[in-house]
Amino acid sequence: MSNAYQRTAHDDPDHVPGKTAVEVDREIQFRQLVKLGLVLAVITALSGVFVFFLLRGFLRAEQAAAPPPPVMAPEPVLAPGPKLLARPEGDLARVRAAEEERLHGYGWVDPAAGVGRIPIDRAVEILAERGLPVRQAPAAGDAGALPGATPAPPPDAGAEPVPPDEGQGQTDRGQDDPGQSPPGEPQ
Repeated sequence: MSNAYQRTAHDDPDHVPGKTAVEVDREIQFRQLVKLGLVLAVITALSGVFVFFLLRGFLRAEQAAAPPPPVMAPEPVLAPGPKLLARPEGDLARVRAAEEERLHGYGWVDPAAGVGRIPIDRAVEILAERGLPVRQAPAAGDAGALPGATPAPPPDAGAEPVPPDEGQGQTDRGQDDPGQSPPGEPQ
């Protein structure tokens, strides 16, 4: 007998009779995997080269079809930037001062029609003294009446109606600003 050890069915329970141990252990075929890897690498490289030249041809065709650039290109027009205030606090103060002057001062709204404005405090006092003007309910056949509108309720018996010509278009005679004259008087 030789000194070489031979496997028998007693040594290996997975032993297949008629095959040597080397053939049973070689389930992975390395040669076929290496060949497959090389084929995939070559196909990938060839695809990359093909796409490179394809895109290069597309760019050349696009450049050939494009019209030549103009000799004198117009200067690009820049959109104006946003109009921001450098010092918004000062502008806000000026706007508020103008609003205060309109609320608390005398002035003309429409000098041709004789319509002026009075300070808001004085307007509230006049309104408290005289009350709101009372309007007469329109007659049934009045052309000014809206269709389907209900007439206004009658005024209180104790309230004194203000004629429509009083209090409209008039300013208070007590002026704070000597440069402005009351409506109806020359300046």
